[in-house]
Amino acid sequence: MFSDALISNLTRAVHEDPETRLATRHATFSSLLEFGPHTLLMKAREGDVKFISSPTTDEPWDFSVRGSEEALRHLREAATPLTNHPIGMATQGVMAVGGGTPTHLRFEGNYQKLYANLAAVCAVLAQLRHVEG
Repeated sequence: MFSDALISNLTRAVHEDPETRLATRHATFSSLLEFGPHTLLMKAREGDVKFISSPTTDEPWDFSVRGSEEALRHLREAATPLTNHPIGMATQGVMAVGGGTPTHLRFEGNYQKLYANLAAVCAVLAQLRHVEG
C-alpha cells in the first residue's frame, strides 16, 4: 500500500505545499501511520518530514495514527475537503477519532506530543488524501 512511488509523491507534496510547510516548520515528532497491515513511519523535525515504509521495531515513535484499510479508503475518498482546524479534524468527519468505528482513525501513544504536533499531523494526512502511488 505504501509503495515507493506513494512515499516519493507524498514527500514531494508535503515539502511543496505552503500550508503543509507552515504547519510542519516547528514540528518535531515520530509517528507510526498504520492502516490494516500496512505501516509507515513519519518523522518530522522542524520542517523536514521523512517517511519510512514498513518500519522495524528499532524505529521508535511518539504516537500512532491507526485505522483499518477501510478507514484509509474513507479518508482518501471523502467528498468534502478536510477542515484546516486540527481539533475539528480529530473530532468530526473522516478524521474523527472513534475507538470501534471501522472508518475512523485512532490516535494512540504520547498524547502530549500528539496534541503539540496535531496541526502538522493533520496537514500531512490531508496531503495523503491526494497523492497517487
